[in-house]
Amino acid sequence: SHFIACTWYFLGASGIDSWSWVRELSMIARVEDDISYRYTTALHWSLTQFTPASMEVVPQNPSERVFTIAVIVLAVMCTS
Repeated sequence: SHFIACTWYFLGASGIDSWSWVRELSMIARVEDDISYRYTTALHWSLTQFTPASMEVVPQNPSERVFTIAVIVLAVMCTS
């Protein structure tokens, strides 16, 4: 989950797309400089992909959506 969380955070923070979950979180929670909050949010997101839990952080651009789909497929394969 740590590697998935780090990749999810990288996609959101890299600036590849104009809008991302990191920018959305910064607007909502005002956590621009709090790396620990952003990391635990990414870790929480990665754990919810392998369980039936929900999460308010969702993909905001095509790169994040493709990564989310890949993680969900991986989760299905691991739990089948």
